[in-house]
Amino acid sequence: MRAGSDPYNRLYERMIGFHTNFRSSYAFLQRFLPQSASLGKRDLEVYLSRAADLCHHLEMHHNIEETYVFPALAKKMPSFALGDAHVKEHAVMHAALELLEAYVQQSTPWPKTVYDPEKMGIILTTLGQALFPHLEAEEESLKAANMRKAGWTESEMARLPM
Repeated sequence: MRAGSDPYNRLYERMIGFHTNFRSSYAFLQRFLPQSASLGKRDLEVYLSRAADLCHHLEMHHNIEETYVFPALAKKMPSFALGDAHVKEHAVMHAALELLEAYVQQSTPWPKTVYDPEKMGIILTTLGQALFPHLEAEEESLKAANMRKAGWTESEMARLPM
């Protein structure tokens, strides 16, 4: 946490770093999608590898959140409880991630003969429709005003896992 920053913003500030990385990775995939059909085999493999990395990083991030962060937050913030808003958003996103992972695995062995940029675009759009609203909702939930409203103390904030 930066010196002088609000202790109630601690989780928000840490989460932003992860979320910024996810947004950046997604933007990379979208930015290079139009030219992906004309990439050489090695460059297409790198592109597909970046898609696989995004899937892996999001899944790992969600596993950590659902195992350590959300249960702690759910004590005072019902939207983080098992079966509530943020966990349900993860489930929707995981369905899109599974589609992307499966397509990347299918395309990687012989990417030039299997890969279809139109299909990749549809899958990325589906993922984005789940990803971006979730990131925004989670960030909003973790802002200092909402942490205070939920009744967290500064001491509790310092002990929350993240």
